Amino acid sequence: MDAITTTQSAPRIAAPARLLPAVRNPDLLALALILPAPCLSALVGLILGKGAIGAVLWALAKVWMLVLPLWWRVKVDGEPLSFSPARKGGLGVAAALGLVISAIIVGAWLIIGPTWIEPGALRAAVEPVGLTNPAIYLGVAAFWILGNSVLEEYVYRWFVYERATGLVGRRWAMVLSAGAFVLHHALSMAAFFDWKTTTLCCVGVFVGGLIWSWLYDRYQTLWAPYLSHAIVDVAVFAVGGAMIFGLAG
Repeated sequence: MDAITTTQSAPRIAAPARLLPAVRNPDLLALALILPAPCLSALVGLILGKGAIGAVLWALAKVWMLVLPLWWRVKVDGEPLSFSPARKGGLGVAAALGLVISAIIVGAWLIIGPTWIEPGALRAAVEPVGLTNPAIYLGVAAFWILGNSVLEEYVYRWFVYERATGLVGRRWAMVLSAGAFVLHHALSMAAFFDWKTTTLCCVGVFVGGLIWSWLYDRYQTLWAPYLSHAIVDVAVFAVGGAMIFGLAG
């Protein structure tokens, strides 16, 4: 089976006994090792993010999210690495879905944003982390769209989804992956928004996670869900920028 693809093509190789001699369910262990890292990253970024300790812990969490799946694939699954080529296509479908989701986000902001989110309160909330500086905001947006979104797809739509299929099958694995995807977003959004906005955003994140898990399952490449995810992130940062920098409200 090609590296970093879904379980549709062939079953994954069982974990070698020499590496995990006492583990009865390596998929469950893998999920237990990877899922806390994004939440830890969100927590330390928000609580300790301005200090050196917080920055180091945040970076270590991101490194763990990158390295553990690679190590697991090579050493536990015994499979080679690849860049997940889009041999079955899907990029056009992904882009279209990204644009549809983006339109829904912008529409929701135009309809309920002015009554649910007060731009001044949002600016006050993000000022301590430097996001009222246009250069920093653009830098963070670029990192999230070009880097963090790739990492999230790599973790949730590949590693978490693949492990979950061994536990609950493909369809429920999509649900589990999407649900896990919501957790660290909920922590981050709760720091800036009230419960109504946070809940609505979490519902949107869950639906987005389901769509991106389906894209990964259907086209067996990370680049389809990433493209859709990146387009959506552009819309999210555009809306956020409009509120923070006085273009709305």
